[in-house]
Amino acid sequence: MLASEIMVKPVTLVSVSMTKAAKIVVSLPLSGLIFTVMWSILFDLENSTATHCKVANYLPSVSAAIALTPQAYVWRYNIALHSMPRYMLLLMYWGWHHQRTVDRSKLLAPLHKLLIILAVGANFIELSALLGLTIISSTEDPSAHETSFILFMVGSITCMISSCLLNTTMVIETENEKKSKNTKLFALFIHITSFISALYFYFRHNAKCEPGVYSLFALSEYIVIISNMLFHYQHGLDFCAYKFQVNNSNDVQKIS
Repeated sequence: MLASEIMVKPVTLVSVSMTKAAKIVVSLPLSGLIFTVMWSILFDLENSTATHCKVANYLPSVSAAIALTPQAYVWRYNIALHSMPRYMLLLMYWGWHHQRTVDRSKLLAPLHKLLIILAVGANFIELSALLGLTIISSTEDPSAHETSFILFMVGSITCMISSCLLNTTMVIETENEKKSKNTKLFALFIHITSFISALYFYFRHNAKCEPGVYSLFALSEYIVIISNMLFHYQHGLDFCAYKFQVNNSNDVQKIS
């Protein structure tokens, strides 16, 4: 009897929609931020709001909060856990943008591929710097922490601007894509505005040592981080039609 071959239907082991994955991924840094700030306010307000000016403050900066324990452990764990899907999303975006239809009538259409490189590269720098400033606290190595923060902000703003510019080069085909474009623009505006506010309050605090000004810096810092989360959450929703799926291989079995 001659042997014949049959294809075994693959079995799906894991299947998670990108919408659900995006919610899970963004919930990790968001819950970490809420925990570190609330724990610092409730149980360690004096240490977390202490500055060289020794004036009254009511909110801890993120750097101060994540330098204390147990806040540091929760923040580091959550950021580390959310990083791998973020790196995977980078690879997905690289391929996805190259497959999109470019609107040749748009001013920036000739720069489409360059904007992809800029957006993905800046996102990589942003995410890697976030890991750096998370692992190295401001009390352990202030210089390395500050450098990581600067790289994070440069990467973040560059990624967000180049991504929004990239959206102008492509044909908007669905209502979801239009909503995504508008949400990213909104997040970018809030991100830059709150960052400028944070810089203003930081330097004003150092120059005048007024009570509560450092708390306004901390509040601006929270908004910077949350607007960044909103932007990247929308990135995840861009793949709402896709799934993370793990299947067994398409094995060929012989029967006789």
